[in-house]
Amino acid sequence: MKPQNYSLNIVDIQKAFAFAEILYKKNEELINDLNVFPVPDGDTGSNMLATIQAVNLKLKREQPKNFNHLSNLISQEALMGARGNSGVILSQFLNGFFDVFKKSNDITNQLLVKALTAGKDEAFRCVAEPKEGTILTIIRNTAEEFKNQINKGIHLQEAFRKTYNVALKSLKNTPNLLPVLKEAGVVDAGAVGFVLLLESIKQALLLKNESFQTNDFLENFETDLSYRNISNFSKDVKLRKLFFLLKLNISYQILKKTVIFFSSPFLGLARLFVKAGRKQLKKFSPNLFKKPYHKHCFEILIKSCGFNKITLEKALKMYGDSLIIGGGEPLLKVHLHTNKPREVLAFLNRNSEVVHKRLSDLEKKQDLFLRQEANTIDNKPVLVAVSQGEGFKKLLEDFNVKIIDGGKTMNPSVETILNFVENLPQNEIIFFPNNKNIFLTAQGASKICLKNIYLVYSESIPQTLSSLINFNPERSVCENASSLNQTLSRSKLVRISQAVRDTRNQKKIVKSGDFIAMDDDSIIFSGDDLSRVTVSAVTNVLKNDTQLITIYTGNNASTDEIDKLKSALNSHFPHLEQQFYDGGQPYSFYLILLET
Repeated sequence: MKPQNYSLNIVDIQKAFAFAEILYKKNEELINDLNVFPVPDGDTGSNMLATIQAVNLKLKREQPKNFNHLSNLISQEALMGARGNSGVILSQFLNGFFDVFKKSNDITNQLLVKALTAGKDEAFRCVAEPKEGTILTIIRNTAEEFKNQINKGIHLQEAFRKTYNVALKSLKNTPNLLPVLKEAGVVDAGAVGFVLLLESIKQALLLKNESFQTNDFLENFETDLSYRNISNFSKDVKLRKLFFLLKLNISYQILKKTVIFFSSPFLGLARLFVKAGRKQLKKFSPNLFKKPYHKHCFEILIKSCGFNKITLEKALKMYGDSLIIGGGEPLLKVHLHTNKPREVLAFLNRNSEVVHKRLSDLEKKQDLFLRQEANTIDNKPVLVAVSQGEGFKKLLEDFNVKIIDGGKTMNPSVETILNFVENLPQNEIIFFPNNKNIFLTAQGASKICLKNIYLVYSESIPQTLSSLINFNPERSVCENASSLNQTLSRSKLVRISQAVRDTRNQKKIVKSGDFIAMDDDSIIFSGDDLSRVTVSAVTNVLKNDTQLITIYTGNNASTDEIDKLKSALNSHFPHLEQQFYDGGQPYSFYLILLET
């Protein structure tokens, strides 16, 4: 007898996310252990797990009673917990997917079609240059296949089963779409994570399993995903259980954003206050010393607003003054001075989704200013960077950079970045991600932050340190951000690490234990002599106009090896200035920056 075509409820969704967390936990290290490059810093499994865990933690705390509450909760928590490219893409998919269900009482076939399409659109929208053979390919194929099956009149269970099989085939085909995967003998990790989510949905929503059947699933899954072409290039290569990981190597265009100043009017006079003195300022603006009429400064980020900017402005003017509305659909930033914050919040909750809010006391701000403590509410830009290693931390702090600890994998979540920035007294932030995998996360944080975040698209800490020489505190924040971004192209980074498994990259065969030199996209050299590999790599990337070589040593580089490298570099490049610093980074023996 055919299973009936039925709709799904909130309990099913919660169970699916619980199952997903089980499955991601089961495979976290397995996914992390594999990388296109054979170095021990893979973190795709951890990033996707963190996204799901953030959702589940909130689901347990709030126990949503309707789909509107559920959808808002999942969308917000997935974004806040997102880390790395795969985590952010997954969060954006979930955001688009659940946005469709906000006014529904259950999930029907046609709503699922719309939701998958919306999730696909949001996932693609967050990536500047989408690549085939990644998680995006699987998401698109899943949405299109499910739509085809439902349009044929096939019931939900059968339609999803066929869609799931298409997703598996699409996953196994990723190496044929992205050459770097095929050469390394892996499939895309983010795509695997999405298939694991589909498996969780299948067991919770369609099979109605009360507990997740991990063993049977994993045994079959591992057999399906064994990508055996890897054995063709090295007889020493051992097949792993799963070949999952691709670090999405995506170039991101620098996005122009609207600048909105969420600061009290008092701060705009800070420089005048310093120059003219308290007495002159009081003559110039006696109203400055009066207590503000409105007690609260309310800053709110809203989504899916039922109004356009003009209508919203008219509605909010009755609650206060100093109203600023910025941004664009679907996200609007609201700044308002008011004595009725609860009424404002109630009004916005009735007509939109409040994503983030911040309430501050205007009288306290004014008192600080009048006591000449305006530096505690600084309107000058602050430099913030993600970093790892004690040496790098000290070097960055010498430039007055505030540090977000990136951990071993350099992948803080959106929430981590947001909380750090919100606790700073400054409203203008120049942010250095120092890792390609943080670009999407940083962009996500900047969209929902009530302060202004200007991104400098640095891919490494050495790049940031080099660019900081060009920072000028007398320039505007926009001028500084633009100047700092322009300096990034003047340097080239080489990373020296050690292979943890056999692999092949651009026809170069690498054995486990070899020292490897890598640039942005490939392995340049490999061998069993650390100094020789390093010098060969520098020779390869050296340009005629290179003037400076800066070497940042890792915590696994010995003093003897460092001395040996200094001697070798002086011998090969006596005409170039060379500098050595302790970076203290894990995994990489050396991070080498060549500057023109």
